[in-house]
Amino acid sequence: MNLKISSITIIIALVFSPVFSEDITDHIKTLEQGELKARREAIKALAESTDTAAVTPLVTALEDENCYIRGDAAWALGEIGDSRAVEPLIEHLKEPHWVVRGICAEALGKIADPRATGPLITALQSRKSWFTERFTTWNSQRWNAAWALGQIGDTTAVGPLIDALGDPSARIRENAALALGEIGDKRAAETLKRAAKKDRNSDVRTAAEEALEKL
Repeated sequence: MNLKISSITIIIALVFSPVFSEDITDHIKTLEQGELKARREAIKALAESTDTAAVTPLVTALEDENCYIRGDAAWALGEIGDSRAVEPLIEHLKEPHWVVRGICAEALGKIADPRATGPLITALQSRKSWFTERFTTWNSQRWNAAWALGQIGDTTAVGPLIDALGDPSARIRENAALALGEIGDKRAAETLKRAAKKDRNSDVRTAAEEALEKL
């Protein structure tokens, strides 16, 4: 009786599942052959399915000539969270478009694989001119890298994150503080105390206070 009930439950779950395996195949085909809008919608559907069958075609899409497709694919790989995407996403931390680089960093944080720690530290430490650092959105890769390092939780990131508390960008300082709280290493305590008292940005001060509570 229990076996019969279980079988019925499985059938019902499959019938009412939001994405069937047949739909996955259709979405992959659209991703590979459709128009831009349809391809982006297909990527969104693949991400929502969290079906690991989508990983390989999404990794392939990281090489697409269209930056929107590359960015969407990176985001989707982060949503699915399969470790096979880690190395391709690491490679695309160096890709030409700054938006895509930022999305790749965020996706690596969602997957939270320790292999990404070193490359994310490199991304965090990569800087352009003082003007670019302070006044443009180029920093999305760096602030997402700081956040991602907190999600991974590797203590080798503590030193670079402490250094990032002195960054010209308030958002990077804020994410570095929050990441140090996630990692929970007491080596960050003194620098976080200074940031909580003296940083000129209120969001950074709040983030440092929250981080200190977690140490």
